[in-house]
Amino acid sequence: MKLLKEIYERELQLSQKDISYRRHGSRYWLYRDSRAVIRNHEGKAALIHRMNADCYTLPGGGIREGEDALSALKRGIMEEIGSKIQLDGELGLIIEYRDEQELMHFCYGYAVHAEKTEETQLVELLPNEDVTQHDRLLWLNLEEAITTMAEHQPNNYTGKFVQMRDSIFLQYCARV
Repeated sequence: MKLLKEIYERELQLSQKDISYRRHGSRYWLYRDSRAVIRNHEGKAALIHRMNADCYTLPGGGIREGEDALSALKRGIMEEIGSKIQLDGELGLIIEYRDEQELMHFCYGYAVHAEKTEETQLVELLPNEDVTQHDRLLWLNLEEAITTMAEHQPNNYTGKFVQMRDSIFLQYCARV
């Protein structure tokens, strides 16, 4: 998978350290997940507004033991929006260096489309119970999704990384 971007704290105005600096703590965690620009039968893309993290994110899920990136994506999307998906293609890999959390995060991005079923149409109106009452599922055209992310400024550490990463996936998807 093609590397799209490496995101450092400095780019998010969270640190003044240059990219050659790496924190050397007693532990450095590795986290891997998959996210997708998922389009429905109308061509609209799904965005989840995570109220508790104060950010917008793409649907997906963390890669569990025994899973590969694509199976984690399929499971995560089913849990978050209740839809089966078909793969359209790979977008690429984004690596986040979250020094404050001593975390290196590998995120695999995909372009997919939701299978059109009666259940999917219902999910578009009412989010799955796994999406909490504090989260909101939105279906927007791609340009609206990009603008929504560009105009919203998360006010917490994790939200800034999440939103920059998923903005890159959306922008890349719009170019290809």
